[in-house]
Amino acid sequence: MSSTIDHNNMSNYQRRQSRDRHTNRRVFHRGMLVWVLVALLLAAALPTAFFVFEHAAPGASTPSSSSTSATSLTTSPAGRFILSIVTEDGALGWHQLCPSIQAQLPLDVLEQQADAERLDMQQQGMWLTVKAMGTRPQVDGGVAHMYVVTAHSHSGATQSRKFTVFTQRSGCVEDVQSR
Repeated sequence: MSSTIDHNNMSNYQRRQSRDRHTNRRVFHRGMLVWVLVALLLAAALPTAFFVFEHAAPGASTPSSSSTSATSLTTSPAGRFILSIVTEDGALGWHQLCPSIQAQLPLDVLEQQADAERLDMQQQGMWLTVKAMGTRPQVDGGVAHMYVVTAHSHSGATQSRKFTVFTQRSGCVEDVQSR
């Protein structure tokens, strides 16, 4: 009987340890997400592309029907979040975030950064388009939404970046990764 109790206690202890490691990992990822979101808004305009666009050879593709329409992006929180990057609408993006992330990233901070990006983009004669690339269900019940965001300049030069927006089962945005 004693060994059964010890075995059960050890098993409960191991489960708690595993759960604690998982919780710590999620907390770490959420903290990282705040910085990723800030970086995304700053990088959404692809600041390094300003120089490239001003000095690149024209002739790259311009926005066309291959870009996803704003209407199709508004059907999911992930779509609205990526649309907020393309339109530099900090409030729209913030409202798609999971509450735990909203608590770490004040709305006004995101709005100020989005306003600064919008102004920079206008001054540089650049704009962004987005194309939805698909979704992939996740083990935890959430969904990974893949998008390609393309920066365009009046010279015709373009530069693209792939984004994966991860949503929880509830639909709120919990993480964003860029490649």
